[in-house]
Amino acid sequence: MKAMINNLELFLKEANECLSALAEYGEATDRLSQVDLQQEDVALAIDDISAIVLKREEIKERAESAQNAMVQAIWEQSEDDIKLIKSAFSGEEITYSITGDRRLAKEVIFKLLALQKDIIEKDNAMISKLTAKQNEIKVALKGLRGDKKKLDFLNVTAAVGQEAPGFEA
Repeated sequence: MKAMINNLELFLKEANECLSALAEYGEATDRLSQVDLQQEDVALAIDDISAIVLKREEIKERAESAQNAMVQAIWEQSEDDIKLIKSAFSGEEITYSITGDRRLAKEVIFKLLALQKDIIEKDNAMISKLTAKQNEIKVALKGLRGDKKKLDFLNVTAAVGQEAPGFEA
């Protein structure tokens, strides 16, 4: 049986790793939202977006790994510390006085929750922005298909007109 860790140092280390990865993910999301979707070279915008999305996926994997380590570290704490951590994660108000590592644990949990909320809001805004651009492109493509059909019709009509005998006076 594992010995209980009476302090929260391991949890704090893993929580800070998770916090760092989430902050980096948020920064990548900021870069993603700054990609100019109005630029002439659509391929360049797509390349920029693809590179950032790939980077975000790498960061996400690191964050998930850190989160798993953090959860494992929680279960290695004393019952009182586990209760404190669970309360902080669920947003419950801690009514008793806490100091030292316990206070740091509560603060890092609140930072994790705030950062997570911020990332979700940024992701939702980015999804809305990309969806709007996608719809704009679909409408433009639909218009271009209609223009192509008109051109094809005019080309066929012009070709048939040249082949058909005309009226001679």
